[in-house]
Amino acid sequence: MEAIAKYTKKVYSKRIFKDLSIVFTENIITKALNFIIILALTRKLGPTEYGKYSYMYVFIGFFSSFLDFGMENTAVRFSSKYKELKDNIFGIYVTALFLVMTFAIGFFTVFHKQYLVSMHKQELNIFFTVVMISLFGESFIYVNDTYLQAVQKFKFRAAINISRYVGTLSFVAILIFTNNINLHFVTYIFYVPVIMTLFFIRRYITFIKSIIGYVFDKNILKKIIKYQMWMLFMSMANNILSRLDIIMLSFWVSFKEIGTYNAAFQLTSIVSFLPYVLGKVLLPKFAEKNQKDVCKIAVKSMKITSIIGLLILAFIPLVPAIVKFLLGEKYLDAMAITQILLISFDLSMVFLPIEQTMYAMDNPKALSIGKYVQIIILIILNILFIPRFGYVFAAINVLVTRVIYCVIITKLFLNHRQKLIN
Repeated sequence: MEAIAKYTKKVYSKRIFKDLSIVFTENIITKALNFIIILALTRKLGPTEYGKYSYMYVFIGFFSSFLDFGMENTAVRFSSKYKELKDNIFGIYVTALFLVMTFAIGFFTVFHKQYLVSMHKQELNIFFTVVMISLFGESFIYVNDTYLQAVQKFKFRAAINISRYVGTLSFVAILIFTNNINLHFVTYIFYVPVIMTLFFIRRYITFIKSIIGYVFDKNILKKIIKYQMWMLFMSMANNILSRLDIIMLSFWVSFKEIGTYNAAFQLTSIVSFLPYVLGKVLLPKFAEKNQKDVCKIAVKSMKITSIIGLLILAFIPLVPAIVKFLLGEKYLDAMAITQILLISFDLSMVFLPIEQTMYAMDNPKALSIGKYVQIIILIILNILFIPRFGYVFAAINVLVTRVIYCVIITKLFLNHRQKLIN
């Protein structure tokens, strides 16, 4: 029995390493492709037009993930734990998401003009249709990605995500070579996720059929609802924080400054994908472990992320030269913003194992509290400093609140681990 246990542990460790390698490679490729796309768009469109594109891009990403309401995390968590209920759980996910997105698009259709006027962005009204269609497609991309993560088909997931960026880059290349690189044609990029979801329609139908007439075990359903309740709050917090800086900047700055800030944000994607990679793989793995083992894995993982974090910090002095070389003279103001955001993303990576541990121990409530504290402080700091000192303080405020959040979750983790020991 002991030999079997050792062999199983060895195989399991190899599988984690293999999955991490696949997701890591996928993100290296997709981030590299996206990096080329961003460089092309920033240089060809210029700060003002790129600022308009950035605003639409952030709007689609923000609301598609925001209106997911944390169902992604819940679906992965419980379909990994109750594998026989996988289709049923995703059936609830797809149905709920379809209803929520239909309502949201209907709402924006009625009130989009008032929204754009309130944000002083009326010139974006002509792009309303493409943004709404993309919002729907982007939302269901999450379903596809979540399902493949839950069943741990990381190779297939990688192939799909890479294909998306290859298609986008090809389209941008065609626009450049045909001399049609203008904002109107560039927004067609937003149709790519819509096209990709068409290949998964049969899977969506299978999910929906699985819940017709099916009765969930009351205890399991109660656990799912309880977990989802806190994931709802957690998801709202995560998605608000994801681009609250850009959303709030829109109240006070021009499209040119939005474009400069987002160019800096995109440059930090060189390291910002690392927390994403680790989170995608660790969540389903942690879901299969008991709490004591999860704590041990988290501590070991943090040693690795800390070393990587220190290596990343060594590149910060090189940022000015990198910005000037890659983005050009028009984006010199992005230098300081890039350095600040790089430190912020670095902290996210270092402390990610602790964050994932709290999910795995069915304690999203604690993370929710930390996130909302972070949001409140960030909003206050933005209101106080951005109008008075400029848009660089949007990045500074993100860093300050990230430090506060890391302190909070570390304290919560240490308290929980102590209780397990006792």
